[in-house]
Amino acid sequence: MRVAITCGASRVDVDKIYLDKSREVIKYLANQGCELNWGSGEYCIMGICYEEFNKHGNKIYGYTTKKYIYELADLPNADHVILDDTFELKKQLFYDSDLLICLPGGIGSVSEPLSFIEEIRSNSSSKKLIIYNIEGWFDKINDTLIDLYEKNFIDNELFSCYKIVNTYDEFVSVYEEIKNQFSRN
Repeated sequence: MRVAITCGASRVDVDKIYLDKSREVIKYLANQGCELNWGSGEYCIMGICYEEFNKHGNKIYGYTTKKYIYELADLPNADHVILDDTFELKKQLFYDSDLLICLPGGIGSVSEPLSFIEEIRSNSSSKKLIIYNIEGWFDKINDTLIDLYEKNFIDNELFSCYKIVNTYDEFVSVYEEIKNQFSRN
């Protein structure tokens, strides 16, 4: 299964809890033999993705924009796709992946789940999206969606486009359910 993992690539110190909990699920996915689609970053949670999937010998596909092409030299064990902009990057990640996973990060980590949810909803896609809500990182985004629903700007169909999980065990359970569905198709 080819999984897209969107996450932070910050070069500054991020609270260790986000790194540790992200590493736990990244390691799990690498152990499952998944192939990785990710943002070609070597720092923070993106760096953990590369490190863990590389350590397990899994296939790695990196997606980046021309602005960050200079970083690719430090990521030699990935096949890289260079795109013009982040709109194209999100679209390519979406269509090249069997499963979408969002972990905490910066502004991209705010825009990516919303873009994926809208693409799933608008195009009746069967694509699956897991949002790992480490320490409530995605709470405000989800609260905004609930607020939009309560004000009748969206319908409740939107909430079937993604699963929010709050613990490692929940993540594994939802992943296994999706994996079983995927293997039957």
